[in-house]
Amino acid sequence: ALDASADDAKAMDRAGALPLLDRLANGASGQAALAISALCALSKTIGQSSGGQATAATETLLRVAQRASSQSVRQEALIALCGLAADGGDEVQAQLAASGLVPVLIAAARQDPSAASPMREAAFHAVHQLLPIGDNVMAAVSEAGGVPLLLDTVKEGDEGAAEHCAAALAHMAVHGGDDPFANDRTQ
Repeated sequence: ALDASADDAKAMDRAGALPLLDRLANGASGQAALAISALCALSKTIGQSSGGQATAATETLLRVAQRASSQSVRQEALIALCGLAADGGDEVQAQLAASGLVPVLIAAARQDPSAASPMREAAFHAVHQLLPIGDNVMAAVSEAGGVPLLLDTVKEGDEGAAEHCAAALAHMAVHGGDDPFANDRTQ
């Protein structure tokens, strides 16, 4: 339910719906789920053509993921962001990487101790998908203490999460320069 048609998203964008969606996303669970769905659709649809509006939509989702009063609303927003990181396209992925999403994903995965958690798997999938964006993503993973978490998940996590973590670690090892894990040794 976290998707809407391209026409719906374009209509919401033209109508200037972001401020309303921002307020709804901080409201009751039912209203928040609707707002999250709309923000997700907006981010996907306008990401290719209107950087400012797409950035506003992804930043709103990130704010909801960090500050909503309901745990379930925060989790829905994070899962929507993970979906955008996985299939939102290059422009949306770049915006997500620049928005500070990676440390939020690492923190969410760390807070959910269940090895078979859908949230953890979604977070690690998103991190894996964002790594090719650039060195800033690798640095964010490392600075957030993500490497030990990725390693632990490879050893002890469920198959899906472990696969994403192994791929993320491999990407960091291949593309991370002389010592891609240096920041993690100091923690």
